[in-house]
Amino acid sequence: MSLALARISPSVSMFNSLLADASRTGDPFRCEHWFRRMIWSKCAPDVVSFTCVISSFARAGDPDRAERWLKRMQLRGIEPNVTAFNAILDACAKRGRLRPAEWWFKYMEDSNLQPDRVSFCSMLNACAKARNTARSQVWFDKMLKFRITADIIAYNAFISACAGEGRIAKAEELLQHAVADKLSPDLVTHNSLLHAWSRSGDRKDFAKANQYLARADELGLDVISFNCVLHACARLSQAAEAERVLRSFSTFRLVPTRVSYNVVIGAKCQAGDIATAMSWIDAMAQQQIAPDILSFSPLVSELSRTGDSQAMRSLFTRMRRAGIAP
Repeated sequence: MSLALARISPSVSMFNSLLADASRTGDPFRCEHWFRRMIWSKCAPDVVSFTCVISSFARAGDPDRAERWLKRMQLRGIEPNVTAFNAILDACAKRGRLRPAEWWFKYMEDSNLQPDRVSFCSMLNACAKARNTARSQVWFDKMLKFRITADIIAYNAFISACAGEGRIAKAEELLQHAVADKLSPDLVTHNSLLHAWSRSGDRKDFAKANQYLARADELGLDVISFNCVLHACARLSQAAEAERVLRSFSTFRLVPTRVSYNVVIGAKCQAGDIATAMSWIDAMAQQQIAPDILSFSPLVSELSRTGDSQAMRSLFTRMRRAGIAP
């Protein structure tokens, strides 16, 4: 039923409520729909109305549209608030657009608005996405100069930037600082460190990752955590250890993904153990996980190397049955 038929007089607050609901669900086009309806109903949009639309495009990871709406807001003579600028910073962070984020942050300061913790966390996330540890340090220090206490979200962004650049010692140091600040590391913290350790190819870091897995219940680790360690096993040619990790999923009430199986299959093929690799393909089927081209590729490569044409024909047949063209 339309508002007219229901004899409801539309108001700014009513439309803002509809815009806020659409923004929370991350539906920018629904936001635009209600904004147009607001204009047609001769209700003047305010700072809340525009901020909802800007935030919806930020949640959708569309900084260009978010920026256009902020400029449209200014053209109507409405000054953006910190929340609107934070939405722009978040949109830039999602895309790793560090320079535009820094420009908007400076513009916010020039507008005599005080950045808050959300502003700085967005900047740190932008640095992490851009894998720029140097700028992460600059923004972390600037946050402290503004007398804003770093929370675990800020630390996570900084640790993630260090992990992305392979600066493991710095990431570990930041974890120690977070604990010293009486903050509780969360899953994001742990997975960032596991990601860094798994990529290093260093056996000492591999040992640290395994120590984390032993505390999986205590730390609340998930499938991504275990997959990081599986990748580390593959990098270090630890096929038997990769199998042990995969079998341990059930111990911690976790369900392996296709990625989990594919890493183990690749590790076993690298070790020349085709029979065991094939058995893991069977295990995938038993778990109702369909193998993909990445599941079969290591087998094809290894059989090509050994020159076993009969096994290759059998593998191709199996691939066709799985709907994968060799």
